[in-house]
Amino acid sequence: CRGRITLSVKLEYLAGNKETFSLNNDRLIEYMKAVEEIQNLYNRTDFPTIGELLRLPEIIIHADTYIEDKSGTKKIFIDTLDNALNEMEKIRFSEGKNIEKDIVLRLNKLETKTKEINVKLENNYGQYFNRYKNKIKDILDDVSIDENRLNQEIAILAEKKDITEEIVRLNSHYDLFKNYLNSEENIGKKLNFLLQEIGREINT
Repeated sequence: CRGRITLSVKLEYLAGNKETFSLNNDRLIEYMKAVEEIQNLYNRTDFPTIGELLRLPEIIIHADTYIEDKSGTKKIFIDTLDNALNEMEKIRFSEGKNIEKDIVLRLNKLETKTKEINVKLENNYGQYFNRYKNKIKDILDDVSIDENRLNQEIAILAEKKDITEEIVRLNSHYDLFKNYLNSEENIGKKLNFLLQEIGREINT
C-alpha cells in the first residue's frame, strides 16, 4: 500500500460549569524582567496594568487542558482516528474487490479471444501456405523456378506470419496475472508490468 496520511487537529474548549485557569508564573517573571529592563533603560516609572498583563501571550493557561484532561483528550483523538482508518480500510477493500471482479472479467474475455485466434491459426495454416504459393506463381508466371525451392521460401514466409509464440506468451501472462491476483503480497507493480507485456504481445 502506498501513500501517507497527514492530520491537522484544532481543539476548542467550550465554557462549562467549571473553568480552571492557571497563571504561567515562569512566563510572568520573564515579562516582569523585561518591564524592569525597559524602565531602567529609558528612565520610566510607568507600569503595565493587570489587564494589559493578562492579554500577554501565554500568560494564562487552562489547567484542565494542559494538566487534568491531557491523557483523556489524547485517547479520544486516537480512538476517533482508529475508527476513521478502519472505516476507510473497509471502503478500500470493497472498492478493491469490485475492481478485481472487473479485471478478471476483462482477462477472461482476452483469454477467450486468444483461444479463438489460436484455433483460426491452426485451421488456416494450410490456406495461408497455398495463398502465398498461388500469389508467387502468379507473379512469376513466366519465370521457371524449382518447386522445392518455392515451397521452402513459402514456408519461411508463412513462419514469419506465425503468431504461435506470442499466443504462448499471452497465455503465460494470463496465468501469472491470476496467480498474482490471489496473492496476499503487494503486487501492484508486478500486475502493471504484466499488463504492459500483454499489451506488447497483442500489438505484435
